[in-house]
Amino acid sequence: DISPEITKQLKESIAKYKSFARCGNDVIDTILTEKNIVFEKEGIKFTYHLNGLLFSHFATQDINSIFGNALDNAVEYLSLLPKEERFLTIRSYEVGSLAKISFENSYKGEPSFNKEGLIDTTKNNAIYHGFGLKSIRSTINKYGGSMTITVEEGTFKLQLLFPKPNFEQKENDK
Repeated sequence: DISPEITKQLKESIAKYKSFARCGNDVIDTILTEKNIVFEKEGIKFTYHLNGLLFSHFATQDINSIFGNALDNAVEYLSLLPKEERFLTIRSYEVGSLAKISFENSYKGEPSFNKEGLIDTTKNNAIYHGFGLKSIRSTINKYGGSMTITVEEGTFKLQLLFPKPNFEQKENDK
């Protein structure tokens, strides 16, 4: 038999895990909920304002590629900073027929960009690293989009711009 205390702890853990993310896209909700456990463990202040429906025309593996790589990169970098300086924000915007998503996190110093416009990896075995941003760019390009990286005022910004899904067309197809 399970003790009442263990039962209570399990219920709290499950409730926390089940109810964290709600953006309108089940795949993104699952990723954000799973990653939030890491964010809490690493002391990362995480916020998001995201319309997951903007990704309704993306394949599941492409959503995983974009969000998985962007969030893993952010966590890896932020773990090097003092806990009180760690933040990560995801925002989505709609601009006419385009959707924009911005991943922003605290950043110290000036990054080194390579000839492809990507930040050089700081890892020892550089030949085996640095594929996350390439993967994100390749994925967003599949959807007619683009990726930009900027660092300004202590904030790293990974921004993706892509055509919004045609919701009206999808309604007419039913």
